[in-house]
Amino acid sequence: MIRISAAQYRDGIESRNRFMQMLHDALKTALGGVELWEVTSFSWQGYQIKKYSGLKDRQYYSEIYQREPNKLTFHEYYEMSEHPFEMQIDLLVQGFYYLPHDQQQQMLVDFIKIACAEAVKWNSSEKRREIVPEKFW
Repeated sequence: MIRISAAQYRDGIESRNRFMQMLHDALKTALGGVELWEVTSFSWQGYQIKKYSGLKDRQYYSEIYQREPNKLTFHEYYEMSEHPFEMQIDLLVQGFYYLPHDQQQQMLVDFIKIACAEAVKWNSSEKRREIVPEKFW
């Protein structure tokens, strides 16, 4: 294990909080009129999309997992099942951390718009009806 200082820990938490605020703002920008709920657990942090036209209420999330902190995920989730729909962007591979703030924000907005458009297609697909329990249609 590597020793960390209180300052390093504080800086890391503050950076994560700033990223979560940036993600919140990107979701609001990309999905006008969206209703969000901030969600967190021991292994992930992000936002549940409570209500947005074309998506099933409270079944879609945009999150960062602790095990893969450079990957932003947009996925459908219900009853502890595997994600039937999931898209990811690897922020490190895409150069996110080297961009100025406005370009970072735009990268998040663009990813969310693309992921949401694909999720809307998924919602109305026959394959979803085969995989997802009927009560979630």
